[in-house]
Amino acid sequence: LVAALPFLQRAALGPTAARATRGKKGILAAIREQGAMRAGVEVPELIEPRRISWVNLALVAGTLVGGWALIGVLVNVTKSWSTITGAKWGWVAAVFVLAQAVYPVLAVATVGSVTDTLPYGRTVALEVANTFVSLAAGTMGALATRVRFFQQQGYNATLAVSSGVLISTASWIVKGGLFLIAIPIAISQFDFGAPSSTGGGSGSSTARLVWIIVIAVAVLGVLLGLVFAIPRWRRLAAAKLRPKASEVWGHLRILAAHPRKLVEIFGGEIAGQLLVALALGASLHAFGQQLSLASLLIVLTLGSMIGGITPVPGGMGVVEAGMILALTAAGIPESEAVAAVFVQRLFTAYLPPIWGWFCLIWMRKREYL
Repeated sequence: LVAALPFLQRAALGPTAARATRGKKGILAAIREQGAMRAGVEVPELIEPRRISWVNLALVAGTLVGGWALIGVLVNVTKSWSTITGAKWGWVAAVFVLAQAVYPVLAVATVGSVTDTLPYGRTVALEVANTFVSLAAGTMGALATRVRFFQQQGYNATLAVSSGVLISTASWIVKGGLFLIAIPIAISQFDFGAPSSTGGGSGSSTARLVWIIVIAVAVLGVLLGLVFAIPRWRRLAAAKLRPKASEVWGHLRILAAHPRKLVEIFGGEIAGQLLVALALGASLHAFGQQLSLASLLIVLTLGSMIGGITPVPGGMGVVEAGMILALTAAGIPESEAVAAVFVQRLFTAYLPPIWGWFCLIWMRKREYL
């Protein structure tokens, strides 16, 4: 009886009992109180029911897809282990340095997103701490951490949220702009239909995967077109997007009076993207391969796009598969492509959450969060 009392609520009842108690709001509370009195215990708190939503199902499916992709990458890594152990370790050290240099330049963009000052050292620590928060709690957790940091520095939550939206928007603008610049320069180096140097049928499977991605992007475009074609959906989408767009635009108008701030935002984002690309380039050099900077930017963007269209937390596993796909299409042998992606992601995605956790604990002890 005591174990059953916390479950006396309509959400926990079967269909017949739920229908029988419809409209009788007090009956379950009375049973719970009388049952607790007869059992000689305090009236217990109700157990919070956990419901399965479409979002949760999508995340579960995405996690399975990402796990499958990551397992595939790790299997390829074991096959390429002799290649990895033969790396030029000076270049591997360069990958580490370039990957960690991303956080100071991203902190410059964060400092530039507000008109007043932010402590630069603490902002760098925030960027590092968010590598752990993003892995553990996703984008919303990272946003909450950013809001808390701004509040501790004397800013209000509204400014913190608009600053985060502005930085995200600037990041996508920079990535899209660099990708568009790189396409006419380096797209001729990519051949998604040709077999890789490892032979076999990998070329045809690569081509099929590319077409699957293209179809997925096209379907997404059609769905977005339908949303904006149907008046009711268009009004709903506008109601959701307009506040964010006006928020970003208003924030930009304020920062436009401080050109240095705009330089810090976009300069920091550009530098961050270039450092990630250079880290991939150094990783390729570690295994005796190389690509132009424009080609590296295309590889990174394709990996991000493939990871972005799947509901996988952090794109883990899927991003790696996309980068390997793009590298092999650019003529890099599969074994070296797998090894280079593994080393680059080791220092940009796998290890940073470890020191990000220590940064998070340090910032909480100092009450910066």
